[in-house]
Amino acid sequence: MIDDGSTDQSVEIIDTYRADGRVRLLRQANAGVASARNNGIRNARGSLIAFLDQDDIWLPHKLASQVAFIREHPPLGLLHGRQGYIDSHGAPLTLNQEWIEPLSGQCFEALFIKNRIAVLTALVPTGVFNTLGLFKEYLHKVDDYEMWMRIALHYPLGFQDEQLALYRQHATNASNNYLVMRSKSLAANQSILEEFPAARSKLGARIVNDVLFRHFMALGKTSLWPHRDHTAARGYLWKALKLRPWDRQTAALLARALVAPVNNRCAWYWRRAQATWRGERR
Repeated sequence: MIDDGSTDQSVEIIDTYRADGRVRLLRQANAGVASARNNGIRNARGSLIAFLDQDDIWLPHKLASQVAFIREHPPLGLLHGRQGYIDSHGAPLTLNQEWIEPLSGQCFEALFIKNRIAVLTALVPTGVFNTLGLFKEYLHKVDDYEMWMRIALHYPLGFQDEQLALYRQHATNASNNYLVMRSKSLAANQSILEEFPAARSKLGARIVNDVLFRHFMALGKTSLWPHRDHTAARGYLWKALKLRPWDRQTAALLARALVAPVNNRCAWYWRRAQATWRGERR
């Protein structure tokens, strides 16, 4: 277990389990989830690595089921499955749309398009990390996504079509902030393309441009509405337009982002003029 600079009673609770020699506690100053995962991997003694964040739950059969599966289906770079959802009190939740998909085999392209693997259900052979390296700590909030793409680029994946864990959904989940998560996903995609030139050739220009275009468009729209950040919107939409110069919607949105600040300034002057005129009339 990794204590990433906790300020609650976590250490005291973990101490009650340390009589079991299989339970070890590693403490570090708060450095984030990726750092904690890397600390755990460096100090792991086993041949398989699994992940359990502080507020989530593994179902009792999770580890035994996955260990049996991965031993029957070598060599896999990663095994994953389905997860259920609970609220902050542990009550079951149902999502409107499930985002996890049964990716197996050679599926780098599908992962590059969108993350479809829950870190809570991932099981990875230790040797994979020895070969590919650890989580990138600067990719805050999408370190797992980048790692799954890295693994999928080099290894086949496995999928268990069963519920293995419970993810706790609450207001502070990082995934609740759409603008942040979209920009982070873009950063993960760009990191893969920069580090592994073979990834771009394996995907092909059409897939790469489509994925980047969708990121830039989504970020441009969200920056425009509801955030009204016209500077950010112009930057994202201009990048999108360079990928698809013929796209009318992108051009229209970019024009709107360019004109909006001028319109807002004119409206401000008009309101000031009206206020001055009304004062003179009095």
